[in-house]
Amino acid sequence: QEISELKNLVKSEFTHLVDELAKLSQDLKADISQISLKHKENLTETFKRSKANAVEVWNKVQRHN
Repeated sequence: QEISELKNLVKSEFTHLVDELAKLSQDLKADISQISLKHKENLTETFKRSKANAVEVWNKVQRHN
């Protein structure tokens, strides 16, 4: 009987552990999505600034020629 109780306890703990890992996995996926979105926004802003700066420099060069 003790073995049966131990088996049930281990099964219960294992199930709880699997549930916690699944929840952690979902949380990590959500965090990664947010980081990816923020990184994309930052890259987009950097690209826009770089493009604007390049156009500004190009226009200055054209005016001096």
